[in-house]
Amino acid sequence: MGKTNGKTAVDPVRLCKLCVTLSREDRSRFRTSDQIVADARALLNAADRAREALAKGRSPNSAFRQAARVAAPYCAHVVDRCDLQGMVMGLRFPSGYFVSQTERVHKIS
Repeated sequence: MGKTNGKTAVDPVRLCKLCVTLSREDRSRFRTSDQIVADARALLNAADRAREALAKGRSPNSAFRQAARVAAPYCAHVVDRCDLQGMVMGLRFPSGYFVSQTERVHKIS
């Protein structure tokens, strides 16, 4: 979306949805609200970088690795579909709190 104050701007609706999803996880009780927001922002930035890399024909692996590091404290697993027409990256949570219509994956890009 652009840069604001040196940080990459993300869509506030996507950020709020991911923050809520992360905060519902049992492991989030060890994180402050500021840490949850920072983690959500990092996950969204990684997902956007993965989508951009795929669109340019480059490997998105570094973005997936970064997302996996950020998601690890929540015991979430990065789902890498690499589908530019659909989901590029999502998160699967073991707790099962987040359930989409078809599977337990939260689409982040």
